[in-house]
Amino acid sequence: LTHSGHYTLSLLEKELELCGGTDLELIMHPGVTTPAVSGRYASWHYDWSRERGLLTHASFRNAIERHGYRLANQPA
Repeated sequence: LTHSGHYTLSLLEKELELCGGTDLELIMHPGVTTPAVSGRYASWHYDWSRERGLLTHASFRNAIERHGYRLANQPA
């Protein structure tokens, strides 16, 4: 939960490397950052749009696969 709402590709890569192929669950908060959401959760300082962009970018899937993981919704 430490990085929830603040993931970047480089941070994701570091965490995947530290986990060394063990089972893991990433907790992310993808969405669209709006003034209303940012105001309601101001103390969180989350960047919903950045996490959404990361999850939908090919670099995310490439990083997952490069570290020997697969997404749960993917066939083995």
